[in-house]
Amino acid sequence: MNIKDIKVTILVVIGIIIIIAAAIYALASNEEVSIDIISSTINTAVATNESLDLPSVEELTEEEKSDAQVRDQERIAEVGDIESALKDFVEAKGYYPTTIDEIVPDYISKLPTDPMPESYEYTYTCIGSTNPCVLYDLSYILEVGTDELPAGLNLVSPEEIAIP
Repeated sequence: MNIKDIKVTILVVIGIIIIIAAAIYALASNEEVSIDIISSTINTAVATNESLDLPSVEELTEEEKSDAQVRDQERIAEVGDIESALKDFVEAKGYYPTTIDEIVPDYISKLPTDPMPESYEYTYTCIGSTNPCVLYDLSYILEVGTDELPAGLNLVSPEEIAIP
């Protein structure tokens, strides 16, 4: 495991801890937690290009930037496919899978792999009780980002919280 993988793992764990704390608070207080508060808190904890050792967009040639944008769009589409399969899984079973492999082949034919698997990966984490799993965190890295999502680590969860 290289230093980049360790940094990403640490950032994902911090994000998961914050999401769990917010969920516990919401359950304990019987109130809804503001998505803006959760999003800004997690934004502070994760997803800076420096912490992930991503090259800045300014350092890329136009061709490299264009290629990275294509890969980022592919990542976003694949994460959407995974989210859709997870939604179908929870609708059928009433809980989320403990591991991502449980959605194959009934809800998605095969798990997508990042366009640059040697550098990046999609990471699924079951949150809450693992029997059954009540929430999840799905993380992915964008190289240059989009108008809506920045470069770096991005997280999605079933609570419609997209954390750029």
